[in-house]
Amino acid sequence: MKNQLVQPGPQKVWGWPAVVNFIFGGAATGFFLLSVLTVKLYESGTNGPFQPGPYKLLAPILVVVGLLCLTIEAGRLSRGIYLLRNLSTSWISRETFAAIIFVPSTIIDWLHPHSGLLALSVLAAVVFVISQAYIVYRARGVTAWNVPIIPFVFTTSSFVTGGGILLSMKMSIFPRFLLLICIICLALNLIVWLFYLYRPHENTFREATEVLRRPKPLFVTIGIGHLLPFILLLWILLRPVAENLSEPSNIFIPMAAMAMITGSAYQKIEIILRAGIQRGFSIEGGRTAIC
Repeated sequence: MKNQLVQPGPQKVWGWPAVVNFIFGGAATGFFLLSVLTVKLYESGTNGPFQPGPYKLLAPILVVVGLLCLTIEAGRLSRGIYLLRNLSTSWISRETFAAIIFVPSTIIDWLHPHSGLLALSVLAAVVFVISQAYIVYRARGVTAWNVPIIPFVFTTSSFVTGGGILLSMKMSIFPRFLLLICIICLALNLIVWLFYLYRPHENTFREATEVLRRPKPLFVTIGIGHLLPFILLLWILLRPVAENLSEPSNIFIPMAAMAMITGSAYQKIEIILRAGIQRGFSIEGGRTAIC
């Protein structure tokens, strides 16, 4: 049978609904896990109880909104049931299953706090954020996604977005170590992002990701999304001020938070919508060969 050649071109399977799912879902779980970490670190000290806002409700809401967008991508809401098929092989199924565990366990733990429910929520959140990262990585037909660094890019980006949301919340007490946690998240994501963009790859990868190395994307993802909040948070952290950093006069924390959310969200938008170039392939006698 004569070969049928499919030329390389933009992938058309995932659009804005999928992007919203990756941004909202990653932000929710990153926000939740950093909130839990902040609570545990603060309570382990001598400062008494600490509660960084209603994270137990915001996180499941964001996850649900993201998954609803994913069902829109599937074509009809009724098709969402098929997302649970193939748990043993499909990262989309694992993401959905983790969400089904995460949402009710988090809400019930908010109504009736219990260490077992909290542990279950944390485990489900970890599985969820890892599943999202591997959904992108396992898309073998897309050159810019199917590289080993992608799971690290998406995971660290989710924690940056979550950290930005946590910083943007009005707290009665603002622990300084939270700034250090966010700085670490920013540094890790910047390292893997630069490694992703500039590590030597095959020509097809460099061509697919060339759009990410243009001045505007670099300005938004690195300038606004990394360097600006890193400098602001480091400057605040090094100031000889009291533990409480929630004074109205301190506008740098919300500025850093907005920059983190903007840069990390833009990072995922660019990867999915602009660098999502599908490999060409040929079909011969039912067999597929990537070109």
